[in-house]
Amino acid sequence: MNDRRPPGDSVRLPSPLFENAVDSLDLALHFLLESDRHTAHKHAVLSSFHAVELLLKERLHREHPLLVFAKSGGTVSDDARTVGVGEAYARLRNAGVGLDSEDWTALVLLQRHRNRIQHRHFDPDSSYAATTRKALGFALRFARDSLGEDLEQWLGTEVYEAATGEILTHRELVEDASIRVERLDGEVEVTTCPSCGEETLVLDTAVSATNARCFFCLGEFDVETCAHCDRQVESKDFNVDWGACVDCANLMSEREHHPTGFDQY
Repeated sequence: MNDRRPPGDSVRLPSPLFENAVDSLDLALHFLLESDRHTAHKHAVLSSFHAVELLLKERLHREHPLLVFAKSGGTVSDDARTVGVGEAYARLRNAGVGLDSEDWTALVLLQRHRNRIQHRHFDPDSSYAATTRKALGFALRFARDSLGEDLEQWLGTEVYEAATGEILTHRELVEDASIRVERLDGEVEVTTCPSCGEETLVLDTAVSATNARCFFCLGEFDVETCAHCDRQVESKDFNVDWGACVDCANLMSEREHHPTGFDQY
């Protein structure tokens, strides 16, 4: 196991959760920069998801060790089930830990890409790198603001500067995409891209062979508007019968078949 003790710190040792989170962040950055490998961005997303999940659990553990586990009662053992990202986020919010809606959006996108990788054929595109950069940005801010940790001490200056360089690159790419959209002739409708989550999706057949094009991840999509959440989603993720995105359609279907007990969700 790598010694993740900060240089010059002879007393403080990292918790297993935090140490493993830092290792996964290191791996995520390594894969993100390894652009010549076909599966690099796949492993970057998987590693960054693991890192973010463990950082959230580390903050829960500092609030109270039992909050990490799915069931607060009973005996805690090595195989006891722990909370996932969604439940960890909810528990931190309930505990008063500041996490904003932008953070949650980034985590949802990260989990969506992770699920796509695990359960479907991996088809690499630039949205995977964008998702990893957002995850890295969240991890650096969360470690600093919610854990009081300076990741430069744990990752080392070289790795840390590479990470911040990737985050700055992401912000610059978003800014460049926004400027390109502003330069388009005439009035165009701009909305959130269903793939990368940036506000750079242009709904105009004049700029794409399909009905929408993202100027950040460069994806071209046929999109539909969900009548229930108003999100733009790809046609493949749209349920025509419900006139809704797959997420809303599944929720409405569950409510129709199980009308009671849904308020808890």
